[in-house]
Amino acid sequence: MSYTHSEIKGAYRFTGRAARILSLDEIKQLDDISETVAALEAVTVADNSITNAKLAADVKVGSLAALETTAKTNAVAAINEVKGVADEAAADAAVALPAATAAATAAATALSTANAAVAATAGIGTLSELETTAKTNTVAAINEVKGVATAAYNNNGLLETDGTVTGCLVNGITLIAGGSGIENLTLAAPTAGARAVIRLVSIDASNSVIVTCANGVTVDGVNDIMTFDAANDMIDLVYKSATEWAIVQNVGGVGLSATSE
Repeated sequence: MSYTHSEIKGAYRFTGRAARILSLDEIKQLDDISETVAALEAVTVADNSITNAKLAADVKVGSLAALETTAKTNAVAAINEVKGVADEAAADAAVALPAATAAATAAATALSTANAAVAATAGIGTLSELETTAKTNTVAAINEVKGVATAAYNNNGLLETDGTVTGCLVNGITLIAGGSGIENLTLAAPTAGARAVIRLVSIDASNSVIVTCANGVTVDGVNDIMTFDAANDMIDLVYKSATEWAIVQNVGGVGLSATSE
């Protein structure tokens, strides 16, 4: 059995079990406790009085004024605003992505069609059939031919090469410094009125220089490979047809052979 604050007054007090007379000190203590409880019951927390600093570390909210959203009244409103933006972005992406994919597919198809049209109508031909050393693309081949032509022009029909320039002059004199041997020199098809003189100026012992005619071209109707083994070996060629050089003279014994040999 328990009693309220108002009931524990007077000379006699009850403990809930048995009655006994309380001392004045005990009565005073009970009165103090009763007053303290009443004071605590009357206490209320003022609105907006708890700061972020008073919260535990794992439940801090932060300052609403620092929110970068339009809604700043509370965290829920800010979160809902962000979710709305995310939903709109997702909806826009759902519409834009298929359109972008379709556009990319159309572009790839158009590029493939254009490439096929270029291959079919531009007359570029097959790069592997180029008679230049450069065969990776037409620009590289053109630049190589330009280099040969420029060298020939600058030397008034005279080309001196150590193998750096691989194409011998179709109409002019080609002087070769053979060094330790060169195997990839070439001679293009003759043009009307052309005269090509090829002479080996120097060569290291036991080495040789090989000059190969363009595909389908010969120097005498049969052979298309010329081999120079010694300094001052020389061959003098003139136009006979679009696919054949005629030999005017062969000095020093330039070796002749056919590709099939």
